Amino acid sequence: MPTAHQPVQQLTSGRPTPDDVTIIASADIPGGRHVAGFSQDPDDHALYQFLLGDGSEPISADVVATGFDIAREVSSGDLVGIGTFLGSLPESLCFVRSTRDDYRIDIYLTDDEEWPDIEKYVLTFYRRVWPGIPHEVELLSTLIGSYSPDLIGRIEFTHEGRSYVLGTLRRLPIGINAWHRARHDAQAQMYSHSEGVQLGKTLRLIHDSMLMAFGYEWVPTASVARRLSKRLDYFTEGTPSLTPFIPLIRKWYQLPDGEVLVQRVHGNICLEQLWLEEDSWLIGGWEGDIRLPMPERIVPGCSLEDLASLVRSLYWASGGNTAWCTETMRAVTEGYGHPLLSPLLFAYVLDKICEEIYIETHRPDGQPDVPLRFLEYFRASAPEPPLDNPGSEFLRLSP
Repeated sequence: MPTAHQPVQQLTSGRPTPDDVTIIASADIPGGRHVAGFSQDPDDHALYQFLLGDGSEPISADVVATGFDIAREVSSGDLVGIGTFLGSLPESLCFVRSTRDDYRIDIYLTDDEEWPDIEKYVLTFYRRVWPGIPHEVELLSTLIGSYSPDLIGRIEFTHEGRSYVLGTLRRLPIGINAWHRARHDAQAQMYSHSEGVQLGKTLRLIHDSMLMAFGYEWVPTASVARRLSKRLDYFTEGTPSLTPFIPLIRKWYQLPDGEVLVQRVHGNICLEQLWLEEDSWLIGGWEGDIRLPMPERIVPGCSLEDLASLVRSLYWASGGNTAWCTETMRAVTEGYGHPLLSPLLFAYVLDKICEEIYIETHRPDGQPDVPLRFLEYFRASAPEPPLDNPGSEFLRLSP
């Protein structure tokens, strides 16, 4: 899914096979080989890694787990395929299951002998990596602390003085996933004001931490409005179902004169990446859009965009239960310290919903009717813009 700053079409790129790259490193592992190389495309600066069995065929994940000796203790500095493991590894890890797509392999592990099907850790290998420290490693190592799943270690590879992070090992939360919790609560008409407030406080603490660590800038509202309008133009092209809503959306994109506070944000908040563990919220998904080069994964934006992404996810999880979704977001924004009735937040919410409609319309199994129902609800229930007193600490009005 594109970020609010990334046109959708730019995310599609060729993905070379092992036969298409120039191999620069190879290491035998039981059952196969771990190789890495560069594409022959001069404009492609990524390093591609492959976990292969016989020939150029992908190796199965259970063999990968065995091949990298995941079940034994590995110390920091040990070789893992072509890379070096840095961090600490729990003892007696066992393979549970794996998932694979065009961009990554996730190997789920456990050290629980009593409940061997409980996934407690995930070892991720990224198919395409770039030199430098990824956003995820930077944040989880130094900043987020107890508000995100632990980063236990990483696998690094060095070539010609450049360091690449080939993979990460993270602890998985054992608490309640917010997506499943929201689906259950919305269907049962259950609602926890205190949990919503606590989630808002956690998000605010993380945003404030990133603001202090990485800085911020004030961007003219005209620039924000132009970007939103440009994205709307793209989404509506070939998506006729958006046409009846365009006048209303453009009204909300007419932001008052002033400046918007821009900083580093999560960029892809959704309920699947939130867990409630021992009355505390954990927020994952910090790797960003792994289809993009690392500098492009670092998302600068207004922190209200993360709240808008949360609105979109809550609506999906609730099955379109608008009353439940509204009350939940009211609690979240209360904890966050920002009003729900905000022209800037509404503009970002509409942007996220339009993006969702575009994506669902062009997916073979898409469900554009779900986000379209949200637009119908918004048109029927939202006040007419402009709102009174639209300014906030994220929107500084011109005198």
